[in-house]
Amino acid sequence: MKKEDPFKDHLVENVVIEPEQQHQNSPQQTSLHQLIGSLTFTVFAKVADTDAQTAAKYGPVFIAPFPCALIKFQERHAVAGSDAGAVTLDLEKVSSGTAKGSGTTMLASTLDLKAAADTIQNGSLTATYANRELAIGDAIALKTSGALTALKDVCVELTFKVLLTKINI
Repeated sequence: MKKEDPFKDHLVENVVIEPEQQHQNSPQQTSLHQLIGSLTFTVFAKVADTDAQTAAKYGPVFIAPFPCALIKFQERHAVAGSDAGAVTLDLEKVSSGTAKGSGTTMLASTLDLKAAADTIQNGSLTATYANRELAIGDAIALKTSGALTALKDVCVELTFKVLLTKINI
């Protein structure tokens, strides 16, 4: 028996969302195109437990299914790295065919993986907007440097804005 779509009578065409305040002589409207263009989404990735101590466990964490731009990056780890030297995390934009380590950094500066445990670090994004834009198929990879001694449970959160103006509909 075929189920009937309970929302079939609720389809909407030509949606226009009007702002709360309108000026009498200059009506303002927000189109669905503009609304979707302001959508954001978040991706989470984790290098679990002691896997965080192995550089080879870091790599691509996201492949763009549509044009988007990175607007926020956060990191948190359960146990901080303990090596005497610098221990850092970078975020790279890697196009198809480009290996991790050969991509373009998306951060203004790397994050310190020796920072206090269980504390959120906010990544400072590069000021070069083009380096934060992803085309369909571009990936984002995590890249470490230094000895990852003692590091555990590295968790990252990446927030993106959909670039609707670059989507061919």
